[in-house]
Amino acid sequence: MVASGLGKTDIGNSSVVQGMANEFFEKVGAKYGKSITYYFEPHVAEAVFDELMAAESRLTIVRNEPVQSVEFDSSSRQIQSITTTGGTYAAKVFLDASYNGELLSRAKVSYTWGREG
Repeated sequence: MVASGLGKTDIGNSSVVQGMANEFFEKVGAKYGKSITYYFEPHVAEAVFDELMAAESRLTIVRNEPVQSVEFDSSSRQIQSITTTGGTYAAKVFLDASYNGELLSRAKVSYTWGREG
């Protein structure tokens, strides 16, 4: 969300922001010459995410490849591999960071979306 237009974070009590979230806001702040900031442009947030992901050697980022199918172990209900328009990927962990939950729906897992009750 923060890399796609939500650049004014409703922070409330900043002392409760810790861990990876705090690291993100600190790195965004550094882009503006500040120690930390909760107000930023989406392209700056995206650049920080790209830097954080690039630092993870075991992470494979796949962008702009719609999910075609999902292969999973029916007994454990764990995803074994996914096939996208660009290829097939096997992993222990998959993260669906799409806007519409492509991987979630293809894997037939239950989930909720939206911010209202």
